[in-house]
Amino acid sequence: MQDIHQMVWDGGLNIQIEVDQSLVFGSDEYKPCYINVRLPRESYFPLYLRSLLYRIKSDLKKDIDEVVPYIWFEQNDANLPWNIPIGTLYDIMNPYVAGIPLDETSLGSSIQVWKIKMRYGDNPPPNHIPLLNGLDQIQKYWMHQWKQACFVLNGSSKQVMSLKTDDSKAFWRSVLTRDGHMFSLTSHKIIPTTPRNIPIMVHHQTDVDYLSQPLVVPHNESWETTSIQTVIDSSGFVTSNKGALVVVSQGIDIPTNMLIEELYKDFVSFDGFLHIVIH
Repeated sequence: MQDIHQMVWDGGLNIQIEVDQSLVFGSDEYKPCYINVRLPRESYFPLYLRSLLYRIKSDLKKDIDEVVPYIWFEQNDANLPWNIPIGTLYDIMNPYVAGIPLDETSLGSSIQVWKIKMRYGDNPPPNHIPLLNGLDQIQKYWMHQWKQACFVLNGSSKQVMSLKTDDSKAFWRSVLTRDGHMFSLTSHKIIPTTPRNIPIMVHHQTDVDYLSQPLVVPHNESWETTSIQTVIDSSGFVTSNKGALVVVSQGIDIPTNMLIEELYKDFVSFDGFLHIVIH
C-alpha cells in the first residue's frame, strides 16, 4: 500500500456505545451500559456486532444470536445505516469535528470519542436495512459495490467477475482480518491506472439519507482535469455560500481545487467508492 492509502486503511475511531436498556439486565435504578471500543473507519458496523455483544454477554437478557437481527445504531435519534462505511458515517454526523485528527483536538492531549447508541427492537427506522443473513448478506452487498465501482472505472464489471474464487474469498477475508496487503493485491487488479470514470458518493452533513452519485470523468474532451469543486457543482448540492464549503473525505478536509483522480487513488474506500461529505 502507498503511505497515504495505508494511513487511510489504518484509520480508526474511538467509540462509546450506549446499549439499549431493553437488551440488558438492570436494577430498579437504571445505570447505562456502555461499550468502549476502537473500530476501523474502513468497515461496517455489523462486522463487529457479535464481538461487541460478547463483551456484555453476561448482562444480556437473550442469546446473542437472538438479538443480532434486531439491532441498529443511532446518533441523536438518527439511524446510522450499516451499508455506509463507519468513517463516512462519522464524517456525516459530526460536522464540527470532522477533519480533525482523532488524537489532535484543540485541547492538545484530549482524545475524541464518538458517542452513539445501540438500539434494539422489532420496529427499526424506515432507512434501516434488516440483516437477515448475517455476514453473507454483508459480503454480497460489499461485492455488489465493487461490481458497480468496477463498471464505472473500466466500462464493465469484468475485472471483478473474472476474479478467481480464491481471490474473491481472500479479498473479503482481507476486510474481515484487516489485511491491507492482501486487500491491495486484489483491488489493484480492479482499479486501472487510467480510469474511464471515478466512482464517487457525495454525502451531506448530518443527513445520512442524502446521496448523490454524479458521473465524474477524470478530464473532459479538452483534457481539462476535474476538480472537487466540479464534482460539487455537478452533484446538485445547493448552498448560498460556496466560500464556506468544507469537503471531507476519510476525516480530512479536502481543498476544493484538488483533482478528483488524485483524491480517488489515495482516499478510495474499501467498497471501491470515493466517499466525500459536504459541510
